[in-house]
Amino acid sequence: MIEIVKAVCTLLAIFALAAPGFAETTIEASSSSNWTGNYAPCNNHAELLGAGPLNIGVRFSSHNADLTHEFQNALDFWSSVLDLEWHSVDSEDCAMQLLDGTPQLFNWCACTSARSQLPDKADFEGWVAFNPRLKLSKQEMFLDSVHEIGHLLGLAHNSSETSIMFFFGLDKLEWLEPSDLSALSARHSLRPGFVRDHGFSKLPVVVPTRTSHNRLNSAAAFLEVTH
Repeated sequence: MIEIVKAVCTLLAIFALAAPGFAETTIEASSSSNWTGNYAPCNNHAELLGAGPLNIGVRFSSHNADLTHEFQNALDFWSSVLDLEWHSVDSEDCAMQLLDGTPQLFNWCACTSARSQLPDKADFEGWVAFNPRLKLSKQEMFLDSVHEIGHLLGLAHNSSETSIMFFFGLDKLEWLEPSDLSALSARHSLRPGFVRDHGFSKLPVVVPTRTSHNRLNSAAAFLEVTH
């Protein structure tokens, strides 16, 4: 049964490439409003639209402890790329919120692991909802979280299969492609070391490590050793 579901999802992904409007982001793009639900609002969601430096409050409303942990790892990854800091809040004074989605939210395609709202649409609250019917590995949770936070930050899907913003099959080493970094830089401030005279370099999407001073190692360090 699992193999059948995967096969159907693969066919849907192929169709999405050939017919824009089927993928999640393009479905949302066809509407003037975001998906919504009976969730607590994030009153500071407009902070996600700022150029930076950003210091955002994140509310973790999921009951899945592993998902919450991997979402935090994904936030750390984005903090190593952008001039962004985050802190946990347990109130409506949040800019972003991790949610357990309802089955109805994923009825259009049960193989979709998560959905995020888009900052350029009405009813934006900074929400990311995960599909409760799908069992994900921790690696999949991390990569999907990076992907969905990317949407909250304004990134669209990327047609490159190696990009973290590709819309299907995030289960291997993924990258922030130069086109992703370029799109990010148009909206937000990047950490020092990303802009080069020749443009942007692709960046592996991995959980950042912390130094002895509990500071995230900047992903720019990778760029230093590859040039």
